[in-house]
Amino acid sequence: MRTFTRKAAAVLSIAALMFTASACTPASTDSSSDSGSESAEGPRIAYLAAFTNHDWSQVGITAATEAAEAAGGTIEIFDAQSDPTKQYAQVQDIITSGRFDGMVIMPVDGPSLVPAVEEAVTAGLGVVDVAFPIGTDLATREPQVEGMVGSVVISPEQNGRVLADIVVEGCEGIDPCEVAVLPGSLTVSADAARVREIESVLAGVANVTIAAVQETGYTTDGAFAVAQTILTANPGLDLFVAIGSESVVGAERAVVDAGLQGKVALAGGACSSNATTAIEEGRFFACYRGTPVDDNRAAVELLIAWIAGETIENTSPDPGADSWPEVVTAKNLDGRVGQWTD
Repeated sequence: MRTFTRKAAAVLSIAALMFTASACTPASTDSSSDSGSESAEGPRIAYLAAFTNHDWSQVGITAATEAAEAAGGTIEIFDAQSDPTKQYAQVQDIITSGRFDGMVIMPVDGPSLVPAVEEAVTAGLGVVDVAFPIGTDLATREPQVEGMVGSVVISPEQNGRVLADIVVEGCEGIDPCEVAVLPGSLTVSADAARVREIESVLAGVANVTIAAVQETGYTTDGAFAVAQTILTANPGLDLFVAIGSESVVGAERAVVDAGLQGKVALAGGACSSNATTAIEEGRFFACYRGTPVDDNRAAVELLIAWIAGETIENTSPDPGADSWPEVVTAKNLDGRVGQWTD
């Protein structure tokens, strides 16, 4: 845990703004929207979304906007459309515009964004990352760029261990237990880290065998096709565990199509409203905590506190932990409903 104040960043801001003005070419921000007047006296926040075409992102943006407006501030949304180059340019444009006090970033590619965030910090802007870490360390939830205000993210490696724990629980009493792992893409560093952790943990579990690891492309249709292939090749499969909630939905379609309901368990993915309903109905075994509303609200509140000159004691809060267990099953669902829809 770090303690950070705005005063430390402000010392370098004048020199840095001179540097960025000469070194950085402003990028187009035609895919942005403003929730209020630029002349408002409250905190001026830029929200950089990795994408906006998914309900996870949409409910998070709504929560961020409400938090900014509740503090008398304004928030402008920048959509990177899953393009890391575009998001990098957006950060630079925000720095040179001089219109913002800080930014909340859901990064497309955390490692490649580090130099741009370093420029923002040097220029005196507060930065908080949300959902995915900015940096190369996939084991930590702490801010990874010196001078960042805070970090409200999921650690991919920790998440992988949670998914492995779900498998162990789902395979209890089954020996051997054949499992298929469904990442979205192994070229995405976070998914690759999750799969490594799953494989590492399960290597030490005697009754569990990983029968397949197949990418779904982060789509329900992709997961459906992959799951069909896996079921055909592995008629003794006991459990699908997915990294993305949309992949669990696709795998369920394949299980139903094969007439294997109740024979092949379905687990993984963050706890969307679809997932919590499926757990309540007995169709899914488990999901893991995912709270985009809580996380985005906390990220904006963290940034607003810094802008106001407050000392930030907890730079890596986990707001969802206050109301959600890390793994949700029928045993502890207790009427909870996921904060977004697949």
